[in-house]
Amino acid sequence: MNIEYNFQIAYEDENILVVEKASDVLVHPDEGKEYTLTDQVMAYLYDKLEYDPNNEKTFAPSPCNRLDRNTEGLVIFAKNYESLRAVNQCIREGNLEKYYTTIVKGRIQDGTYRAYIYKDHRTNKVRVFENKVRDSKEIITRVINNESIGIFSHIDIELITGRSHQIRAHLAEMGNPILGDPKYGDKKANSFFVNKYGLENQLLVAYKLVFKKCPEKIKYLENKTITMPLPSQFKKIKKDLFKI
Repeated sequence: MNIEYNFQIAYEDENILVVEKASDVLVHPDEGKEYTLTDQVMAYLYDKLEYDPNNEKTFAPSPCNRLDRNTEGLVIFAKNYESLRAVNQCIREGNLEKYYTTIVKGRIQDGTYRAYIYKDHRTNKVRVFENKVRDSKEIITRVINNESIGIFSHIDIELITGRSHQIRAHLAEMGNPILGDPKYGDKKANSFFVNKYGLENQLLVAYKLVFKKCPEKIKYLENKTITMPLPSQFKKIKKDLFKI
């Protein structure tokens, strides 16, 4: 397979591969013809002689979780169908904890926040409501405030429900937009960070996965934590904002 792959590997065994997705990379194919992270992973496994599309007609290495194009972070790929089922069962039953880290405008308290989200497919944007509206779905977002200085907070997010754009839209609705977010962020703040740091997308990284109770196929992963280092741009901004 003549496809270049340039991802970093956070973890790999005979059943799963966890890679660090960069910004401006799609996990799944869309209508365009660009190579996706899934294409890159298949090429990597082809070169390792672990996957051959000519011999395997019923299964191809598949992502178990997804991230927005411009959100960096950990993506799990299953190497076989049994592992795909097992990881998806973990996710479905709440036994795979997914943590993100970000810097937001404003101060925010630790807590578990609930709301309702509605997606407008025409604009590919979502709206968040305090109470349920027609066709909306409940969202649950747990906030862990690491540090607040001035008008900024460095927080971790545990994603309890995994709706499209949930973290970005929920935080914005709470008055704490993510720095750099072009869809839901604060335009004035974003302009400053574009000019000073070249930040053109949301400063959001899916940096940690914690496996809890696992099915037999991946039982060995129970209580395992997989992490990735923060991107250099994130570290630079964090250092400058929270240096006091």
